[in-house]
Amino acid sequence: MQFRKNKGPKDAKKVVDKWMTRWKKNVALIVEEEIEKAFSMERHSNDRRGRWTRLKPTTQRQRASFGYNPTNPILFRSGRLKRAIKVLLTEDFVEIVTKNRYSQLLNDGWTGYKKGGLQKIAARRHLEIPDKFLNIERRKELTNFQHYVDKMNEELWKKVYKK
Repeated sequence: MQFRKNKGPKDAKKVVDKWMTRWKKNVALIVEEEIEKAFSMERHSNDRRGRWTRLKPTTQRQRASFGYNPTNPILFRSGRLKRAIKVLLTEDFVEIVTKNRYSQLLNDGWTGYKKGGLQKIAARRHLEIPDKFLNIERRKELTNFQHYVDKMNEELWKKVYKK
């Protein structure tokens, strides 16, 4: 493959990076939709785990005393938890992050002593990449990967490579 005049590998890399970034933004949007679904359907973002554990009676009483629906929606009172979740583009893929300390605690679950007794909080996974993205072929299909590859190749032949 020959480059056009005044073009080289750096120019090709710029085009590839541009289209890969666009694809990862598409992936990030789809992952955000999956997180939204996890909250609205009260299920783990990772499908094989099923639905979130129901709230315990003590939590239900606490929620009711604060004026919230005692049973649902789980993990949603003010909306702050969900708003703090961000999907970031990384060099390889996307990453789900949050600045909320208790978001990680709710995601992983917790067992500890509080007010003199042992307290358990069930894990309610909402910070995981969904299963369907773990299979590379399924990920390509879901995110229209071939479209981005085609556009990238089109631009490379148009601007960087000689025909």
